[in-house]
Amino acid sequence: MEVITVNPRECTRWPLADRSGFEFGDLHSLAEDIKKNGQIEPILARPSQNKDYKYEVITGSRRWKACLEADIPLIAIIKPLTDARAAIAQIKENQKLSLSDYSKGMSYSGLIKGNVLTISELSQSLNCSKAKLHNFLSFAKVPEEVWNAVGNMAKVSSRAAVTIYSLSKKGLPYIQALIEIAEEIKNGAGSNTIEKLVHDAITGGYNSNNEEKLITLTNGKVIASWKKGGLFFSKNVNLDRDKFNAVLIKFFED
Repeated sequence: MEVITVNPRECTRWPLADRSGFEFGDLHSLAEDIKKNGQIEPILARPSQNKDYKYEVITGSRRWKACLEADIPLIAIIKPLTDARAAIAQIKENQKLSLSDYSKGMSYSGLIKGNVLTISELSQSLNCSKAKLHNFLSFAKVPEEVWNAVGNMAKVSSRAAVTIYSLSKKGLPYIQALIEIAEEIKNGAGSNTIEKLVHDAITGGYNSNNEEKLITLTNGKVIASWKKGGLFFSKNVNLDRDKFNAVLIKFFED
């Protein structure tokens, strides 16, 4: 182990690091604090295989980014870690932090997909059941456009992610409904609330089991839905009213 002072510009972030961008917080204040009081705790880094950088930051990404922003030296512990060792170090570090379920889930998925750790090894390292780990892994299975709409996933629980993934598997109308309720998801809506909001977004609260709730093209695009009070067309449908009126008249006269 080697503790040295490095130029933060010579560092890059480990691709499997787990803190999401929305969780970096106020880097300017952190930088000012480091300027005033010094960097109390070193970051953990390893030699980089990227020729453009000397080191790869494993833990302490906020401290690194703050020093980078303030253009001040960075104190680092340098260890020649494998990805598996880096993953274990990151898990231990984050047991002391308040990290979102989303960041944890996306990181765990990356570790498994990258063959860094198996599900059994990761479950053991986290000291959690495989069932609970699978809840976290649901985050990476949700369509990207849903998370893009939500924006900040700090309040989204792993259990909610399971529900969101389950609903998204039902097809495009459900994905569109999840996007419509993105603000509620962002604010921490629970599984039951999400299910109800999606149902209402699709059906408008229309609960008849004997009626068609959605009108969907063969490509999966929803063009209209039956709701309380009648038939409602999607906003992106260009409707020729004269032709549509003629079709309605013919339908009812026949």
